[in-house]
Amino acid sequence: MKEILGNDLEQFFSTLDYLKEYGAICTYKSNRYEVWLMDDKIFNMISDMSEEEFVKLAGENAWWRSSNGSVLYSLDKGEITINNQKMIGWIRKPWDEEISKDINYQSLSEYLCEFIGASTPHNVVACAMDLAKFNHLIMGGLFKKYEPVED
Repeated sequence: MKEILGNDLEQFFSTLDYLKEYGAICTYKSNRYEVWLMDDKIFNMISDMSEEEFVKLAGENAWWRSSNGSVLYSLDKGEITINNQKMIGWIRKPWDEEISKDINYQSLSEYLCEFIGASTPHNVVACAMDLAKFNHLIMGGLFKKYEPVED
């Protein structure tokens, strides 16, 4: 099974015949991000798809990224607070030698952007995959717990 981070993917997945046989489920959805869990065959199929084919099926606003993890994996880790809940995360900024104390952010994306410096979808998914591993969660579970859904 593979997970991807994206947005506006429902139309795309509803058009794929592969779903009837293998399935892909949305494990987290907000106005900013969606996390989809799918069979390796579906993942390989969409990975091999050209950008033009993807846009034709998904629409202009849809996008997705995947990663096995980030280059930050081995940075210092410790307990931090995200969305008023404790989690294991990086306690040292990638560009700084100093360990930070009392790290507290309102959301996972705020922590990733402001503390880690991850702003592109590919960097966000790479870091989120690592954080999910550190916290014994799948990426969808990480977003459900630490990224509040905005109305």
